[in-house]
Amino acid sequence: MAIFLYPLTAYANGQTQSNASRYISSLTANVPTVTVRGLREMLEVAENEIVLLDVRTYYERNETKTILGENEVHVPRGFLEIKAWDAVPKDKTVIVYCSKGTRSKLAVRTLKDMGWKQVSSLEGGIKAWYESSDEP
Repeated sequence: MAIFLYPLTAYANGQTQSNASRYISSLTANVPTVTVRGLREMLEVAENEIVLLDVRTYYERNETKTILGENEVHVPRGFLEIKAWDAVPKDKTVIVYCSKGTRSKLAVRTLKDMGWKQVSSLEGGIKAWYESSDEP
């Protein structure tokens, strides 16, 4: 039985993190995004035409805040390819968010590959949303 060990120096010097960051950046370079301010404006003008999609885990969603609470769709990133077909409408603008914005960009790319046209990622995720308001 062969055992393969990843050099601990790769973890110590951040090599693994930088490889992951470069890879994710290459996948999401052309993903459309919307700023917190842009989303606030969109919701003021046409909230009924916007679908917020939270791709955080069940735990994250239960333990922290949301943007619109029950008025949004929740499909964890790991279930997107299975559940999006029934849960996420294709005829509305979909804004995807996660904690800080990385998973939402990956989710946008996935949804676009699956045929969604009007889909963007919230820059900075829910963290940026609440940092831009007076709420904790």
